[in-house]
Amino acid sequence: MRRRAADGSRDRGATARALGALGREPREAVRLLLRRPQWALLAALTLAVGMAALAAAVAVGEALFLTAMPGIARPQELVRVALPDGSSYPELRGLARDARTLRDVAGFADLLATVRTEAGGERLLALLASERYFDVLGVRMERGRGWSDAEAAAAASVAVVGHDYWQRRLGGDPHVLGRVLRVQGVPFTVVGVAPPGFVGTFRGFGFDLWLPLSCAPRVAPVLDLADPALRRFEVIARLAPGTSRAAAGAELRTLVGRLRPQETRRAEALPLTGFDEEVRQPALALVAVLVVLAALVLTITVANVAGVLLARTLVRRRELAVRAALGASRGQLVRLLFWEASLVAAGGAVLGGLAAGALGRALLAALPPLPVRITLDLSPGPRAYAALAAAAAASALLLAAVAARGAGRSPATALRVARGGGRGQRLRSALVVGQVAAASALLLLAGSFLLPLRRTARADALDAVLVAPMLDLTSPGTPSADGLDAAASAAMLRDVETRVAALPGVAAAAIATRAPLPGGQRVEVFPRADVERGEQGLPVTVTAVSESYFPTLGIAWRQGRWASERADGPPGPPEAVIDAGLAARLWPGQPPLGRRLRVGDDVLAVVGVVASLPGPTGEERPTVYRPLLRDPPQRFALLVRGSDGRAADVALRVRDALDRVPGLGPVDLLPLRELRHVGLLPQRLAAAAGSLLGATGLVVAAVGLYALLALLIAQGRRDLAVRAALGARPRALLGTVLGRALALVALGYAIGSALVLAAGRALPDATGAGMATTLLAVGAVLLVTAAAAGALPALRAGRVDPALALRED
Repeated sequence: MRRRAADGSRDRGATARALGALGREPREAVRLLLRRPQWALLAALTLAVGMAALAAAVAVGEALFLTAMPGIARPQELVRVALPDGSSYPELRGLARDARTLRDVAGFADLLATVRTEAGGERLLALLASERYFDVLGVRMERGRGWSDAEAAAAASVAVVGHDYWQRRLGGDPHVLGRVLRVQGVPFTVVGVAPPGFVGTFRGFGFDLWLPLSCAPRVAPVLDLADPALRRFEVIARLAPGTSRAAAGAELRTLVGRLRPQETRRAEALPLTGFDEEVRQPALALVAVLVVLAALVLTITVANVAGVLLARTLVRRRELAVRAALGASRGQLVRLLFWEASLVAAGGAVLGGLAAGALGRALLAALPPLPVRITLDLSPGPRAYAALAAAAAASALLLAAVAARGAGRSPATALRVARGGGRGQRLRSALVVGQVAAASALLLLAGSFLLPLRRTARADALDAVLVAPMLDLTSPGTPSADGLDAAASAAMLRDVETRVAALPGVAAAAIATRAPLPGGQRVEVFPRADVERGEQGLPVTVTAVSESYFPTLGIAWRQGRWASERADGPPGPPEAVIDAGLAARLWPGQPPLGRRLRVGDDVLAVVGVVASLPGPTGEERPTVYRPLLRDPPQRFALLVRGSDGRAADVALRVRDALDRVPGLGPVDLLPLRELRHVGLLPQRLAAAAGSLLGATGLVVAAVGLYALLALLIAQGRRDLAVRAALGARPRALLGTVLGRALALVALGYAIGSALVLAAGRALPDATGAGMATTLLAVGAVLLVTAAAAGALPALRAGRVDPALALRED
């Protein structure tokens, strides 16, 4: 019994001593760090750079894909009905009536509307939505209600305003219900306020106003609800209980086949992600690129701090040897080093988390000017902080392992390593190679995303062109409120174009149904009039333009003439002009003039060919141009080319001139080049982030390279002294040191380049002369960086005094 009691007492004593040691070691680590706070702060700040980059990248992914859309109930039950070219209003009604796998169906179309209150007018993004819209989404109003089925059927002038608009423009008026807003000149009574954060079903774009779709004839006559060919409507639905998306998609294909018997296109029930598929894929690629770039920056910063920590551990060799000689076990030394590394990593994570929000705001500030409000919140969320915690833990383990490696296994080993043991040198060299490999991969990735934008900068001749992308001749409350006939519309469009073209500083002006921007409806074209059922055509963009469109955009004529604008013109099919790229693809090696082509349901005669207008990244986008005034639109885009002066001055003159045109409302002119690049937003953000992170990683790698080369030279002073004593000249010693630095950099560059090229299929420009140029440029940058980082240590090595070096401990 006494023996068992004694054994238990010893076990409890050992446990108490172990717990006491575990409590003392963190305090001892804090005390040691406070003895040299400059080093601890510098290490934490260095790690914070990589931590902030990682948290910001994860925050972007959270905002775009992982955060629930505010105000929407049970989003997992919602689907987006995806047809290749959108839905018409009759199709929307047919789906709502006949679908059995869908419990509720709603449709909507966006509208950039002019809204006036007592405080003035502004353009904002509005949504014309069908009667079941709020019910389908399960939106619970902050105040008031949505519109009823009876109000929608009667096209009642009622509106729901967004929470942000209520606070920002209506002053949070507690009596907002019943207030009257003039939308496109038409009075609407506010009956509801949307819940905070609710902006609809599109991520990132701030919708501020919702109106019944049945009011379209009064606020957007261009949206002809009776026209089965006008496929401008998005359709959302909530699945019936127990129904899968696959079953809903199968039923949709059957229903759409009945509604469009002449077509064999697919319909799908897609999850409601907040993105169209053509936008979702670039957004996913953006997040993946940002995470990879951030991981590379974090790798560089951790390697940098590991190198400095290794140097510090070697400098502390006497302290560690003394602790070991006084009875400290290797486990206790390793735990002490682990606590030091953990505290530094935790400090880096805290500072990185604070800086990540600023990085997110900087990314939003890099967006080009847009005519709509952006609502993305890139502040770090739970997943970003979880990524920070994981990165801090991994960094602490890696740093502790490096420090323990430098500490050796015994006092004698610690002293030998401090004198330049082979293992220590190999570890330091490996850290240099790792930093350079990560920096190489980082710069190559950034360069691969910059290449398309550099090509655009060289090829884009649209710098002087401004555009008002959405104007409407039918703003109610003006003489054109009830719509215009073709002759009146044509006269008004000519008047707008003539007024603008005559202004000082304007070289040319044009009108089109749509500006040459990414996206838009695509129509299939066939090189002949007769088409067999199910035959696949070439997707093209069809745009109606005025004749001055081509000189305004700098598009050269190749052959032929402009199409006739008169409906009572020459007999035969309507005339059109196509671009040279489309002509070459439809009739390779044959003259295109006089040929017939089918565009959708129309047969057109080709009478002219113009040069292709490159897309934002230089790609050709086949286009068919029809004469605008043959069927004058009531919604159009205005394009203006400036001849001199600043774009802001030209925009002001145009705005003043068009204020006198009844019905147009405020005219906002934006740089066409910036709007064209909206479609390149993921690439631009990736390029901007890549450039910033690449430059940051290069600076951090250069600092680490300098520190580690200086340490290598300091540890090798005896060897250099011996060589100097044997007659080696300073130039030879200088060459030896620089040669060692360049060899390490070359090895790291080779590893980083191989990793990037192995993943080349994921890059936008992984092959060809562009990537070869990037490889050479990155190699040159790293060569200069290595030479600069190694120059000072090398010069010091060349001036080493053999007598002093040999006497050093």
